[in-house]
Amino acid sequence: MSKTIHDIKGLAIGDKVAITISNPNDTTTCISGICTGIQALGEKENAGLTIKGIPNWIWIEDNMVVTWISDN
Repeated sequence: MSKTIHDIKGLAIGDKVAITISNPNDTTTCISGICTGIQALGEKENAGLTIKGIPNWIWIEDNMVVTWISDN
């Protein structure tokens, strides 16, 4: 199951974002940076974002936790 745009409501372009990914072997991976793009395929569809310096979209899955802070 994927996360929807409602799971990242309030996130804005320019916010500092961190994504923590829980892996099946009990390890975690973290990605952080400045949010440069937010996309949803629909209200109840996959949500994704881009981070400065990472060329690909990151599609948010259930094993991911997204946190962010805004300078605004």
